[in-house]
Amino acid sequence: VLNPVESIEKYYSSNVKAANLGVYAADLSYATVYDRKDDIDSYSQSLKILIDDLGIKIDYKMLISEETKAKTENLDSLIELTTEVFYNTYEFLYKESDPALAALMVNGFYVEGLYIATHISEDTFNNTEMVKIIYDQSKPLEKLIELNGKFPENQYLETLQNALKKLKALYDETDGSLTKEQLKTLTTSIETIRNSIVA
Repeated sequence: VLNPVESIEKYYSSNVKAANLGVYAADLSYATVYDRKDDIDSYSQSLKILIDDLGIKIDYKMLISEETKAKTENLDSLIELTTEVFYNTYEFLYKESDPALAALMVNGFYVEGLYIATHISEDTFNNTEMVKIIYDQSKPLEKLIELNGKFPENQYLETLQNALKKLKALYDETDGSLTKEQLKTLTTSIETIRNSIVA
C-alpha cells in the first residue's frame, strides 16, 4: 500500500518533492501507528532526504536519532514526534520558503492518507468504521481545495486542484454515507490522483 522508498530517486523538481514529502509523511504515520519498525526507519530516512533537498531548516535529528529509535516502544511519544516534525516542516515552507510547497506537502499527505484508507483491505466496504472515515474526508477536502486556491500561479498545484475538485464532485453526490459503488468510484479517483503524484 505504501509508496516504495526507492521511488524517491524519481523526484527531481521542488513541486514533486514537496508533494511526496507529504506522501512519505503519511506513510511514516501509517508505519508508526501499526508499529512497523523497519518501515519507520526507512520512511524517516526518506523524509530526511527530501527535507534536505528542499532546504528545510528544522531539527530533524530527533526523528532519526538512537534515542528516538528507542522510543518506538512508546507509540504515543513517536506519534507526537512525527506530528511535530510535520508541522515544523509545514511552518518552515509556508513562512520561510515557498507557501505553495507547503500546500503541496499537505496535498500529498491528504491524498496518501485517503489512498491508504481506501486500499487497506480488499473488503473495505464491509468495515463500517473505515467507510465512515473515508466518507468524513469530504470536509478536509473542502479546506484543502480552499488552501490550494491561494496559489493559482503554481501549475503543478493547479493540476492537482482540478483533480481534487472532481473528487469533491463525487463526494457531493453522496448523502450521509457511501454506497458500495460510490466507494469504488472514490477509490478509483483517489488512486489516479495518487499515481499522478508518486509516479
